[in-house]
Amino acid sequence: MKYFSVNLFIGFLAIVSVVVLPSLANPTIRDLDKYSFDMYLAEFGKRYDNPEEYRKRSQIFSGTLAEVKKLNKDPHRSVQFGINRFSDLTDEEFTQQMNGRVSAHQTTSSLQRNSYIYKGANVPESMSWQDAKDPVLTPIKDQGSCGSCWAHAATESVESMYAIHTGKLFTLSTQQVTSCTNNTHHCGGIGGCGGGTVQLAWEYVKTAGGLTLNETYPYISGETSETEKCQLNSSVKSDVTVYSYVSLPHNDYNAVIEALVTVGPLAVSVDASQWKNYVSGIFDLCGKDKGNITINHAVQLVGYGSDNETKQDYWIVRNSWGKDWGENGYIRLLRKKSNDTCLPDEDWNTMGGGCENDENVTITACGMCGILYDVAYPRVTETPEKAKYAWIAGVAFGALALVMICLVIYSKCRYTKPATDVALLDAESVYMKD
Repeated sequence: MKYFSVNLFIGFLAIVSVVVLPSLANPTIRDLDKYSFDMYLAEFGKRYDNPEEYRKRSQIFSGTLAEVKKLNKDPHRSVQFGINRFSDLTDEEFTQQMNGRVSAHQTTSSLQRNSYIYKGANVPESMSWQDAKDPVLTPIKDQGSCGSCWAHAATESVESMYAIHTGKLFTLSTQQVTSCTNNTHHCGGIGGCGGGTVQLAWEYVKTAGGLTLNETYPYISGETSETEKCQLNSSVKSDVTVYSYVSLPHNDYNAVIEALVTVGPLAVSVDASQWKNYVSGIFDLCGKDKGNITINHAVQLVGYGSDNETKQDYWIVRNSWGKDWGENGYIRLLRKKSNDTCLPDEDWNTMGGGCENDENVTITACGMCGILYDVAYPRVTETPEKAKYAWIAGVAFGALALVMICLVIYSKCRYTKPATDVALLDAESVYMKD
């Protein structure tokens, strides 16, 4: 969400001493009947030294635990909920961690925007880029206590598109995008850990001349909760850049399916307000209680399929909350071709869909959690610097190959009998056989 106080969440982290370690497997539903707050702290490696803060977090945890038990009692729902590292956070604190969204309608000053044209291609009943013969998805990432979902979705989209077109999968620097993207007009948030848009990220990548590798500029904002100062300088080599992006029509189910199959993984915006306790199954709760949604999170759509047991269709979405959340970092959302999942978003601009001075509008977003409303993908290429080195390497390899060929030819000319002698021997052999 756009104007939640970043200082509120950072202050919360400063008040208490909390250490979060990789979680163990989520406890089963039966285990939750005897699951205590102290067991939770031990399992997830958390510690609260302030007694007042301990009591506050314990109360929040108890409320979460009761909600999880209630949700799991519904016999008609296949989705399962459980306890995770977010279970002692308030809804406001949780939302702060996923600030930012795609905002595909936004225009930018230097990055060309193209509109996707639906072609009516034949598409399979199910597919996932998780199963690609040559990998196009980097390992699941964790944005941590930083509202950098927009930077993660933008970077992951660049990684995937580059891998599809070149066969080379790199883990690129999300920290570079988080720290170095300028957000003067507060589009999608205040920038960095305070939210942004995928388009701003892609525009930055083009202007900066490309993205460097994660190993060169690693992600740390998830641990510090700070945007961090941009550390990019002339000595940092860029590998991949963006030259334009493509926006899909709003709420066009067929276009999204076709682009997902024929182009690659897509950057999408969703309402993730109720994803906090998700563990597994096909999620179908967005907007059911309120009758509206608030799109507030950017993720990557990577596939779709159908569940043989429940007969439900679903989308496969890659999240940026670590591999211990959900289904190894992914969530499945209910997928319907009809528009009966369309809901209004009354806070589209003020909560992150536009820029600071935009007039607020109410939009209608279709698909579970509004997944069909804002969909886009970047067009990528190698940076000129990388292309130059690749050309030099290619020339050097070609020259080496030519030298080797010449040596082989020279060797054969020097040590092999003359062709005339070989021909005479062959003819003589044939003659003697006759």
